[in-house]
Amino acid sequence: MKAPVIAIAGNPNSGKTTLFNALTGTRQRVGNWPGVTVEKKTGNCRVEDRELELVDLPGIYSFSASSEDEIIARDFLVSGNAELVLNIVDATSLERGLLLTLQLLEMGVPVVVVANMMDLVKERNLHLDIDGLSRELDCPVVPMSASKGKGLKALKSMVLEKIERPEMSKEPISRPPAIQQALPEISALLEEKTLQTFRSQRSRDWFCQSLLESEQSFEV
Repeated sequence: MKAPVIAIAGNPNSGKTTLFNALTGTRQRVGNWPGVTVEKKTGNCRVEDRELELVDLPGIYSFSASSEDEIIARDFLVSGNAELVLNIVDATSLERGLLLTLQLLEMGVPVVVVANMMDLVKERNLHLDIDGLSRELDCPVVPMSASKGKGLKALKSMVLEKIERPEMSKEPISRPPAIQQALPEISALLEEKTLQTFRSQRSRDWFCQSLLESEQSFEV
């Protein structure tokens, strides 16, 4: 049985690679993404009796990507090749990190939010309501200090739960009627093989809306 693919995505310097190293240890492979010189890191992790394949994506702030690194990360997330996304955010700077989170949830991607650097939250006498954030996002939020390995066991348990019982998150925003009505028209103009790239109607709708909103190109 093919190992489920799990993507690790987040802003630059959010702790993605630290988390990737903690999960995979020495079971890593380094290459390049097809057609570019951007480094591609993949690895394997075993949680109980399940073998998982992890992909450490380049840092990305949002799907409004401009740099080569960000475009690679965005296109992989949009492709639907990952069964689960570990969206790592800097817990000391949530406002910046959650933009990507909301875009992932809007697209219907199964997400576990990893609130990293909780040790710094404590040091700075800040407070983060993990349960409240999880309720607002309608997805699991796992507190963690990846550099110290704290929270790793809880994260592995959550990953296993989501892989075995995947659930789509609720849609965090509603679309204006004019946009909602335009989506089937845009969809009808696209090739079937393009639409098949997206695993759910919500992700297809998200892609069509993105074409309305942006002049960017997507590789699907």
